[in-house]
Amino acid sequence: MTVSPAWGCLVRSARVGIYSAAWTGAPMDGIFRDRYIVVRLVQMATPSGGVEGKIALQKLLYFFSLRHGRFIYRWGAYGPFCIDVQQAVHDFEDTGEIRAEPVPAESGGVFRNRLTHQGYPDDEAVPRDLSEFPADLEDGLKSVLDLAGRIGRERQPRALELLASVHYLAVSQGSSGGGYDVKSVHEHLDALKPDAGFTEDEVAESLAMLKEHGYL
Repeated sequence: MTVSPAWGCLVRSARVGIYSAAWTGAPMDGIFRDRYIVVRLVQMATPSGGVEGKIALQKLLYFFSLRHGRFIYRWGAYGPFCIDVQQAVHDFEDTGEIRAEPVPAESGGVFRNRLTHQGYPDDEAVPRDLSEFPADLEDGLKSVLDLAGRIGRERQPRALELLASVHYLAVSQGSSGGGYDVKSVHEHLDALKPDAGFTEDEVAESLAMLKEHGYL
């Protein structure tokens, strides 16, 4: 498998991580920060109900970073994980801009904290007019929100965790020269996450969706 250079990612191994190259465009007035991408994604998702938890947010920005860089992801307890995304959410929760509202698990569902945008505090010295948000990054966020919409709200936390994990392992296996298939990815995933209960059929469906959306 060939990984497109446009993705701007260097794959080392599933235990080391995927390193996304930094965005090379000019910052907005020298004050644009990657953490604004995090709050912008939540802001864009809020009119339709918000982002379905912090795991879902991590995975949406993982797919965003494959094509736009910005965030460094390594393997974590729930698949690809970025500490900078986690810290940004924490910071915006502290300022009141992002609210994490507990959502009880329904039958077969997963408990999560739904993330919504609550507006901007007057005393926070960061850009408030996001109308100048870089157009290419805006399009990238719309793309991952469309992906989330395809999955469906109730399935998002687990399905996005699976989708990102399958991509991470498939690319890692492909870069090692051994290639990948449904069986090998599932075996690797099951070894890393034995309690998750992901099936071989689910891995096959994820690989098909990743190919359909141009991630593989």
